[in-house]
Amino acid sequence: MGDIGDLLGGGINPDDVDGADFEPIPVGWYPVMIDNAEVKKTKAGDGAYILLEMSVLGGDHNGRKMFDRLNIVNKNPEAVKYAVIDLAKIAKALGIANIDDAAQLLNGQLEASVKIDKKEDGDLDNVVKGYRGLKDAVAPATPTATQAPAAATKTATATPPPVVPATPSARPWEK
Repeated sequence: MGDIGDLLGGGINPDDVDGADFEPIPVGWYPVMIDNAEVKKTKAGDGAYILLEMSVLGGDHNGRKMFDRLNIVNKNPEAVKYAVIDLAKIAKALGIANIDDAAQLLNGQLEASVKIDKKEDGDLDNVVKGYRGLKDAVAPATPTATQAPAAATKTATATPPPVVPATPSARPWEK
């Protein structure tokens, strides 16, 4: 047995390993839960940002991770301005009246707008471009005149079901 097999208690068969998918998810709004929110200093030590780690809740991309950096202390006042705007949107979406600690964001559920950016090396990457509350989700389209009136009434009064993780036992607060 080789060194890998010794360390892992056996070899690795690549066909038996379910690897993470790192392809970007499609552009759109996704329900997410904030798994981690941490204030960090910049590498240069002259600024600070909030690093958000979020997981997609439900759908085809359930469990996929996305990240955002909110530059709350930065030499560029525009960076700070947009970080404060995003932080305010997040706080509003989560019903937080006054945010003064990153821990207040933990386990919060909201929707994040995801775009795809091309990195300098040519790889594609997801980027979070906006936030809103789950209740602010876009309502179904207004029925057209060709649809039956009963269907129009039902569509107009329907409320979407609450968003919950597909695997409730995976919620951090239930461990």
